[in-house]
Amino acid sequence: MLLFSKPHVSNTGNVPFDADEVIVTDDNGTPDDTDDDFNPDQVLDGEFNVGDVNGNNVLDAGETWKYAKNLTVEDLSTSETIRLEAEEFHLYNYSVEHNNDASADELIRINGHQGHASISFHGETGEYDVLIGYFEENDGHAEGEFKVNGHTIDHWIFDEHLGSHLPNAHTATTRTAAEHLTIETGDVLTLKGYEDGYEFARFDYIELSSKSDGIYENVATVEVGDGYLFSSDISGYINPETTVV
Repeated sequence: MLLFSKPHVSNTGNVPFDADEVIVTDDNGTPDDTDDDFNPDQVLDGEFNVGDVNGNNVLDAGETWKYAKNLTVEDLSTSETIRLEAEEFHLYNYSVEHNNDASADELIRINGHQGHASISFHGETGEYDVLIGYFEENDGHAEGEFKVNGHTIDHWIFDEHLGSHLPNAHTATTRTAAEHLTIETGDVLTLKGYEDGYEFARFDYIELSSKSDGIYENVATVEVGDGYLFSSDISGYINPETTVV
């Protein structure tokens, strides 16, 4: 990602300053590490700053000088995936089966016409994409539901044809039950199944994925006249008043 640091320095007082007295420093988004700080260059028109109205290489009262620097910053976005194994849920009319093609080698299957499995979410409150891992067999048309705190978020029929009546690598599949769904710490997540024929609504896991864009917040500082004036600006969005020190 390419970032442009473009600080402007305005002389709002009545004391002029030579160009070499104006020092602009950018912290490169790492306020605790001065090793990667840099000094943006003047934006020139010929030999003088584009804001040097008098062309005398002096930041006179009322002038605004421009500085710029192009730099590459790292991608600060973050992602997290939480997998909740169905066999670790509280089971109601469901039982655990060992299966080498299941996540963690175990899945759950229904014992009767319908059942459900629930778990309390202990992760951080946020927006999540929800993926359900289950087995889509061809010996019935079972049904599945995903619920949060008893409210149905998704309902579907197991009606794909994946080539086998067994829970194996061919019939293991996933379904996106929700995108950008707000889930709070302590919410109860439930998988509910309805058997049909010889398809026993086998579930494997719930996978929750979240992503954060991250924030690149660089701070530009200006020191004028060997500490006579000092000011800082966060990411160019804040214009603090100059403080005389």
